[in-house]
Amino acid sequence: MGQISHILFQHALQLAKERKYLADLIETFSEGIIISNSQREIILANNQVEQIFEVPKSQIVGKGESLLWANSSIPYHQWSPNFLNMEVEIGPKNYLISRYNIMSTDEPEKNNFVTVINDITELHQQREKLQRMATLSAVGELAAGAAHEIRNPLTTVKGFLQLLKEKWPDHSFAGLCDIANEELDRINSIVTVMLQVARPEFGEKQELNLNQIIYDVWELYTYSGVKKGIVYIKDLQEIPPIMGIDKQLKQVLLNLLQNAERACTKGDTISIKTYADDKYVYLDVNDTGRGIKPEHMDKILHPFFTTDPTGTGMGLAICNRIVTDHQGFIKVKSQLGLGTNFSLAFKRA
Repeated sequence: MGQISHILFQHALQLAKERKYLADLIETFSEGIIISNSQREIILANNQVEQIFEVPKSQIVGKGESLLWANSSIPYHQWSPNFLNMEVEIGPKNYLISRYNIMSTDEPEKNNFVTVINDITELHQQREKLQRMATLSAVGELAAGAAHEIRNPLTTVKGFLQLLKEKWPDHSFAGLCDIANEELDRINSIVTVMLQVARPEFGEKQELNLNQIIYDVWELYTYSGVKKGIVYIKDLQEIPPIMGIDKQLKQVLLNLLQNAERACTKGDTISIKTYADDKYVYLDVNDTGRGIKPEHMDKILHPFFTTDPTGTGMGLAICNRIVTDHQGFIKVKSQLGLGTNFSLAFKRA
């Protein structure tokens, strides 16, 4: 019995050493590593997993792995035993997940699973930015080529309408001429906005503080909304400067506040917030208005997309272009009937 006990002790000691070696090994990975048993209970996890899920390892090990992925965009029960490079969203972040099934040679029915988690949020943002930039570039080429060709005939037609109005001063005819002139002005304004997407107002970038920009224009940009009974709230934290062009950033702020105002009615709230982390300075514009339909979420930053019959669909495209030119990005969240949040991130100076 003593010999058997000694053998068992040596075997347990060897297992403990191997387990420690494995635990130390997975800590060297920059990816999140989870090892679970055949019952899908977590037996090992590295520190990256703690950071990804913001849960201490002591509360992870021994628990069912499915609990970690409760808020995943792809439910855990739909995962196959083995897969490579599945993109998953958890809250505001994107992850690339791969899973491996390790067969046990001694007990084939008892398999272990290794899950590898890569944070690809920044990569995902860069990919979306490139797609939007390609669209904006196409619009820019179209605008630059078409603006001159469109504006010349517009000027001619407006001149002829004025002559006709003077030649036939009949009241009803003059009214028709005025309507035609208004429509020509609308075409001209659309061309102007297209050029703004292609080439936002130039200027030299300098160190700016977003809080100061908000202070400069707050009363002017919120005046019409206050008259409608909309409540405005500022929550401006102490933030570092960014490199930017004052007029362009004011235009972004104006477009976002106007959009929020159109979505709100009396009693709704529009709030603006600034804050920072070690990489970015953030500007959030939040409203409690009608929200955006889910099927429209992927299109709202694209040129010419609008649900407003009187809009051109260029305001948010201009915002996106300016923010991108400032080495930043825009994220949008919305719930129909509850409101919308635009979160802008700019690199710290």
